[in-house]
Amino acid sequence: KIQSDKPLDGYGRTLAECRNYKGNINVMLLSQGLAKTDFFPEDKLDPTRYIAAEEAAKERKIGMWSELES
Repeated sequence: KIQSDKPLDGYGRTLAECRNYKGNINVMLLSQGLAKTDFFPEDKLDPTRYIAAEEAAKERKIGMWSELES
């Protein structure tokens, strides 16, 4: 789902929410530690669930967060 009012960020990248039959792909990647959050002023989506998914991966020390020390 591409943002309708401002579809591109300052670098020309598409701002969108990616979904498939299982749900929000962005949240899935974050919750598995396979992505990290990065927000821009152009973003219109609520970041709450993205931040929560990333924090959960950090707490579980999975994906890119697996090497973090406590």
